[in-house]
Amino acid sequence: MSTYEKIYKTYETYMTEADEMIRKGYETKRKPEYEEVDILRGKLLLISEITSNEFISKKAKEKASELAYAVIDI
Repeated sequence: MSTYEKIYKTYETYMTEADEMIRKGYETKRKPEYEEVDILRGKLLLISEITSNEFISKKAKEKASELAYAVIDI
């Protein structure tokens, strides 16, 4: 497996985890744990920094921002 494939697989995993965290937060009207949000945001931002793919970088940054906004909004 190439480095790109590993990064992409990790990116998909974190994006899915973020989507679930956001969805569950809005459905239950309960904020996710701040520590979990911070860790996941950090992982997404790290992916955005280490990848050379602009699309993945942009989407990871957007999802990190969306996750932070969801915590404030809920």
